[in-house]
Amino acid sequence: MYTKASDESKGYYALCRGIFPIQELCGTITALALAKRDVLGWEMPTWKILAPAVVIHGMANFRGMKVREPKSLPQCG
Repeated sequence: MYTKASDESKGYYALCRGIFPIQELCGTITALALAKRDVLGWEMPTWKILAPAVVIHGMANFRGMKVREPKSLPQCG
């Protein structure tokens, strides 16, 4: 991932992935919620278990997106 010659910020991306380990944090959040439900016996619906990790992971994905200008279409007339 991000290994093409056209990718300009490989080092920065790797550093950010090391500082903000989103995959690991989301996995930990989900595992703790599952432990509350399965080990401690709390009543929790599945959406309450998954929602925090899905929201955090989604925010991280948007943070990492590179927005590019759309190519202009040729003008007719």
